[in-house]
Amino acid sequence: MSKDPIRLFVTKKRFPQQVLSQVLLTDEELHYCQRVVRQGPGAVVEILDGAGQVAYGVLAGFGKNAYVKVESIDVYPNLLPKISLYVGMLKGDKMDWVIEKTTELGVDRIVPVVSRYSVVGDEVMHNKVYPRQERWQKIAEAAARQSNRTILPEIGSPLFLQDALHSSGSGAARLIFHEKTPNAHWPIGNYLRNTESIDLFIGPEGGFSQEEILLAEEKGCLCCGLGSLRLRAETAAVFAVGLCRYSTIYKDSEFV
Repeated sequence: MSKDPIRLFVTKKRFPQQVLSQVLLTDEELHYCQRVVRQGPGAVVEILDGAGQVAYGVLAGFGKNAYVKVESIDVYPNLLPKISLYVGMLKGDKMDWVIEKTTELGVDRIVPVVSRYSVVGDEVMHNKVYPRQERWQKIAEAAARQSNRTILPEIGSPLFLQDALHSSGSGAARLIFHEKTPNAHWPIGNYLRNTESIDLFIGPEGGFSQEEILLAEEKGCLCCGLGSLRLRAETAAVFAVGLCRYSTIYKDSEFV
């Protein structure tokens, strides 16, 4: 039985520019090939730049001289609509899980948000580079590799909610989810139909305050719910992304 291709995300600088070129593997990539997926010379490799370009090749050489010989290069379009998830900062490893699962569902941008009921302090906002951001990017890369994505989501720096509402995409369909509006604006498929980008706002464990909901609505957000069940914040984030992705793929479904 043939094995799946080895999928490696590289920087744009390292992405091959032409067929028959060679891409030398880093120690981390070599370890992944040999120790994680347990493949060697002759294995099929896909090299991805995270922006839609894929170079197909074959693993050659041994040890520190291992490289990929490129045989073809293709470009794949992004899945539309583009989805940006603005999610309240969550405790522990819950953010890790949200990033992993929403990446698998095709989210394009994930931005941690600090709001009134966030469990993290303002000290998070004083870091120019949030220390967990690099870890989150690696989680997104692993999830994209597993789910056959060619495009990596962007992991943004934490923002206060009011700044997130200002920074989100112009012309995007904007949804903010609130547990006190369980059935409002269903079905949402009509609202999302024919849009090229969607901004989703999900609160932290304590949800959004009424003042924050009013501010979001002033900024053009449609306030809606995810049904009558009370969901954990991380569950709501994954459910919302999946719902929006489903409703834009199956546009004629009566359920969305």
